[in-house]
Amino acid sequence: MADLNLVVLQGRLCGDPELKQTQSGKSICTINVAVNSYSSGANKADFFGVTCWEKTANLVATYFKKGS
Repeated sequence: MADLNLVVLQGRLCGDPELKQTQSGKSICTINVAVNSYSSGANKADFFGVTCWEKTANLVATYFKKGS
């Protein structure tokens, strides 16, 4: 049985999603997500690069915009 790692991030997009196609025609969407973190009373943000594939990539590219 394969192990599954699951990460849930809640934040804002730092820019509009970038949708591209592989040579075989699969959709790839890349986004950067800013997630607020509160440590020692300071308001900071951590930034994560996220890659979405196929149907999820098309959904993100269609409905998500910078700041959402």
